[in-house]
Amino acid sequence: MICIVEEEKDIVKYEVEINREELEKIQKEMIDKCSRIIHYQYQAEGIMSAAYFKNNDIRNYTEILVGTKQYDDGSDTEIYLRDYDEYYHPLLANYVECLLNGDTSFLPEIMAYKGNTQVTEKISNIKQAMIDELGKPLVNINLDNLVKRTDELRSLQEIEKSNKNQKNDMEYHSKVVGNIKLKEIERLDRKSVESVENFYGKRLIKSLANHQQS
Repeated sequence: MICIVEEEKDIVKYEVEINREELEKIQKEMIDKCSRIIHYQYQAEGIMSAAYFKNNDIRNYTEILVGTKQYDDGSDTEIYLRDYDEYYHPLLANYVECLLNGDTSFLPEIMAYKGNTQVTEKISNIKQAMIDELGKPLVNINLDNLVKRTDELRSLQEIEKSNKNQKNDMEYHSKVVGNIKLKEIERLDRKSVESVENFYGKRLIKSLANHQQS
C-alpha cells in the first residue's frame, strides 16, 4: 500500500506494510473491550430489519410480542418489545478497519491518535452551558433549556456509568502502531508542490489523497 503524507515542510510518499493477522486481533479486542455500549428497550411495530442488524453491532437482542395496533383501514400490526445492546465502535478501531481494507487515508490520524474524549467533552460542555444559564438574571433564565440540558447530562452520565468496565482505546494505540511499518519512498519540498498547485490552480495533494489505496 502507498500513503502520501503532508508534513510541515515536505510531502512524503511511504510504502505501508501491515501485520494483518495481528491488527485483526487487536481490532476485534478493541471492539469488544472499548466500544461504548448503549442499552435500548422500547416498543416498536414489527421486528427489527435485517439491514439494521447488518449495518450496526447489535448484541443480546430479544423481542417479545406485546400486542397489536389496529389501523382505520382494518389492518393490524404486531407490536414488539425490543431489548438489546448496541456497540458503538471506538474511533481507533474504525481507523484500523479502513487500513485493513487497503485505505491509508487515515494513517496520519492513527499515528497521531490521542484518544477519543467525545462523551467527556459533551458532559463538560453541557455543564458549562448550565452554569452560563444559571449565571443570568433570574427573570432571563430559560427553564426549558435547563430541563433539556439536565436530561442530556443524566443520559450521558448513565452511559458513562454503564460503561465503567470498558477500556480506553488509547490503551491499544502502541500495539496498533507496532504492527505498521512505513518505508519512505520519495520526498518533495512543500513549496515546490505549492508552486505547481498555484500554476494549475488546483490542489494536487487533495486529489492524491483520494487514491491512497493499494
